Amino acid sequence: RTFELRDVIGARAVGDGHVDVAACPATTTSRCGSASTKRQLVVERVAVTDETADAAAARIRTALDAACRTAPRRVFVVVNPAGGTGRAPSMWERAVRPVLDAAGIVSSVLVTTRAGEACAACRDLLAKDLQRQTAKDAEAKDDSASSFEEVDDETRSVPPDGIVVVGGDGTVSEVVRGLYEACKVAGDENLDALARWPVAHVPAGSGNALATSLARRDDGAAASPTP
Repeated sequence: RTFELRDVIGARAVGDGHVDVAACPATTTSRCGSASTKRQLVVERVAVTDETADAAAARIRTALDAACRTAPRRVFVVVNPAGGTGRAPSMWERAVRPVLDAAGIVSSVLVTTRAGEACAACRDLLAKDLQRQTAKDAEAKDDSASSFEEVDDETRSVPPDGIVVVGGDGTVSEVVRGLYEACKVAGDENLDALARWPVAHVPAGSGNALATSLARRDDGAAASPTP
């Protein structure tokens, strides 16, 4: 089987002389006169003969890095088990986590237990990132380390490259509101910090109106909102 490079998300050496290539190729189906596009994780085991499996896997990953230099390396995942029909946890484990793992993306997961928790978590997460960035900028102007005295170890940790929301429209609203509030508190009136933190929505609510609207393509066909 052959994959387009744009569909490949990862590769790893397996055993002696084999590489597992992970891809999410698109398939289009028609139902009741409406076309929809869906991507599903596929892992193909390939035999390697002219180089070691480790070298082959590394070569594929290098090609992926060159093709997509902005690919995330770590994400913060919000899973809301109370939204919609309660399918968010199973969707996370069955459809989302395997894709992130195959792509080598490190995920930090919050399973919410109360209303407002996602908002507070994202607000605090971005606030700490902004604090870390402010301290870093101050250190660049001053060779002393005094600017880091009030920054804890957690704040110094590498922030996520984005947020994945597994839930309904309300959960997405909470996440965006939390990021917005963090920017306002930090004095970021132009919301520049939000450009560094893309939000991906895996719809697991009841209506999923937001995902349906965003997934509508220019040609009028609908991309499937579910993995």
